[in-house]
Amino acid sequence: MYNLTDSAKPFHCSSLEKESTAEVLVNNSYYVYHVEPDSYQPGNIIYSDQYSLKTTDGITAAIIAGHPTQSGYKDADRENSRFDRITGFIGITAKILIAVDHYNHCLRRIHRDTGLTTTFSGVCTSPEYEDGTQSWFFYPISIIRDNQNRSQLLVTDEYNNALRTVAVSDGSAGTLTKSSTNPYPHCLTQNTAGDIFVTTWSAAVYRISYTEKTISLIAGSLTTTGYRDGSLLNSLFNNLKELVFIQTNKLLIADKDNKKLRLLHLDEDKVTTLNLCNGCVSLHLPYSIMLTNDALYVGDSREILRFRCKFFI
Repeated sequence: MYNLTDSAKPFHCSSLEKESTAEVLVNNSYYVYHVEPDSYQPGNIIYSDQYSLKTTDGITAAIIAGHPTQSGYKDADRENSRFDRITGFIGITAKILIAVDHYNHCLRRIHRDTGLTTTFSGVCTSPEYEDGTQSWFFYPISIIRDNQNRSQLLVTDEYNNALRTVAVSDGSAGTLTKSSTNPYPHCLTQNTAGDIFVTTWSAAVYRISYTEKTISLIAGSLTTTGYRDGSLLNSLFNNLKELVFIQTNKLLIADKDNKKLRLLHLDEDKVTTLNLCNGCVSLHLPYSIMLTNDALYVGDSREILRFRCKFFI
């Protein structure tokens, strides 16, 4: 997931863009769980479409790996490979992608030159918990590169209530935290100090200290869903998904079932709702977020929306 640098300014419309429009880049067959820039085909973006990964230039799309409608588990090339819901992925080089194969309980490696998919970490189709070179996961769901240790990845392991580390070199797994204090972790991002911010399957946001490994609730509730702006711990959300820093102390979060993007102002102890282009568009079911220096991409149900406008934040 691309974050703005701390010194970056909030987004502003190009003089050639209208503030009242959002571009629709794809019409997906299922939720757009995640979006990334495509380093292999610069100018394109990669996105998940349930059982496959695709790349698009905003006009046409092509399958990188997996099948558009068939689930399963199979290491093979291109559309001959099978996945069972790709909920996250990351490019570790221009040619290598690591995908989270959620219902197969493992991570898969995809080589862009050959189109070959292989198992990278975990025992596919077998849920369990184990660290080491013969690792096990139980519904892994989201993945990022650790900005404090570029030789490893960070993965939320949902049913193990764990935040796992995975070595880029060989896929061996470790555990950063494992606790029922952070139940069913879903999506994650990381600040410049290394602290990790995690959404749960329901309506809470946690901070995990990178150095102390402590877990603290910072926004929302574990027991109550709803919609309410206000102070961080008095706010309410409903089915939180991806989150990303847009400034040092400002988190943007996809609040899926409220059909909104929410802003956590960590230094001001408040939650607000992002006003996209002065309310120019209503979201359906926002799931994923990607930021670049000139645009916001939202995986909104089956569509990818691109906003090139000033955000009223």
